[in-house]
Amino acid sequence: MTDRQKRARLREILADSKGAIAPGITDPIFARLAADCGYSAVHLSGNAIHKSFCLRDRNLLTVAEIASRTAQIADATNVPLIVDGGPAAKQTDVIARAVGRSSGPAPQRSVSKIATSTISIPTLTTSPSSRKG
Repeated sequence: MTDRQKRARLREILADSKGAIAPGITDPIFARLAADCGYSAVHLSGNAIHKSFCLRDRNLLTVAEIASRTAQIADATNVPLIVDGGPAAKQTDVIARAVGRSSGPAPQRSVSKIATSTISIPTLTTSPSSRKG
């Protein structure tokens, strides 16, 4: 299935009133297992990707590391992949690089160009007590 077909399939899943369950996966083997079990989409969370690198979920991974793992998973299965963009959401320029919309130097393959059907980016807020200056 091509990247375009995966994105179209996810739009179909989301438009269906029945919805679908997208199990959380950590790597290509779990993505294949989920697809083999009949799931129509899979989800790579920020916590899961950090665990697959044996790291705490503290937004320690770079966009390149997330893109690399995303590419491995996307290449291993024919179901849509939903990626949590939280680890890349440290700054707006990092988000722009992750989705391939930056005018500056981009990673070799942005997350959005790697058969990712969607990227979930959380709303970033700062409380007055966390601001410096």
